[in-house]
Amino acid sequence: MDAHNMIAYLINVSEGKLQLMHQMLSLTKEQSSCTNEEKLDQMMDLIHRKQLLIDKVNMLDSEFEEKYDALKKYCNVASLEEIEIRKYEGIKKLKNIVQQIYDIIEKIRQLEVENNENMQKALEAVKQELSQVRYNIKINHTYGKNKNVYGGVFIDKKK
Repeated sequence: MDAHNMIAYLINVSEGKLQLMHQMLSLTKEQSSCTNEEKLDQMMDLIHRKQLLIDKVNMLDSEFEEKYDALKKYCNVASLEEIEIRKYEGIKKLKNIVQQIYDIIEKIRQLEVENNENMQKALEAVKQELSQVRYNIKINHTYGKNKNVYGGVFIDKKK
């Protein structure tokens, strides 16, 4: 396979990855609205769907890596940046797609950090609520034990 075919293949794989990354960004944005406990099922569904996308991206990455290494060896360079744009048609497009992928990955990373912070806050709120419930149960048991509940008492007076 010559360099032009490898570059075309890398562009094709990168475009597929770019589409998957857009979908992953969309799912990550959806996760932002699921930080409260009422939407836990929806959050789990989003995580599952995201994992499926990650698996697909990993497959594309391994394909890309294989052809990328072959291209570097063929062109006798250490990285994509060293390949002359004028010499090989499509390198500029490939570099552009790879940069778009990196930009989306950075957006996803930032959203993930925000989502994790929001989930930690929600978890702390649930912990506080649970602690308050336990405290109320303890108080109820403590003060409720001493109450003597008597049934109806009738006092007969003879006249």
